[in-house]
Amino acid sequence: MSPVRAALLTGFALAGLFAADAGVANAVAPPGSAQLARLQVACDAAWRVRVTTTNGIFQRRGAIVEAGGITIPRPPGRPALFIVGDPQAPERTLRWSEIEAVGTEQPRVLRGALMGFVAGAALSGALLGVVGPRAHDASPVVVWAAGIVTLGFTALGLVVGAGSPEIHPLYP
Repeated sequence: MSPVRAALLTGFALAGLFAADAGVANAVAPPGSAQLARLQVACDAAWRVRVTTTNGIFQRRGAIVEAGGITIPRPPGRPALFIVGDPQAPERTLRWSEIEAVGTEQPRVLRGALMGFVAGAALSGALLGVVGPRAHDASPVVVWAAGIVTLGFTALGLVVGAGSPEIHPLYP
């Protein structure tokens, strides 16, 4: 057999193995009663709970951990100004056979704001350095522009930090 043909057959065999493995769920085993209690305490203390299943990712506050799975409650409030019917998602219980991972999310707002402030202050310092040491005497607009740049970058960092939470795995 030629080396090219052997490489092709090996590649097809590996692709078939990966395709067969893709449909297999990586579900976790149900936790014991002590683990259930620790998991519920961690979920209660978390900003938001993130449950990864074979069907998708569910993120919600106030998840209820039970022996049969994790119950994701209905979202509070109204989803729209004008409501026709009941558009909210129902309460859903995710069985342990569906669950692949459970984690918590913590917002990184302060870290993002701090990084934005540092970047804005560095850019403002460079702006003031280019204009010269007596920039405030020549034109106070330069000093105001430097302050606005610093505040703008701080706000941008705050928004970026709020949109990308830090994920802490809980189970498995």
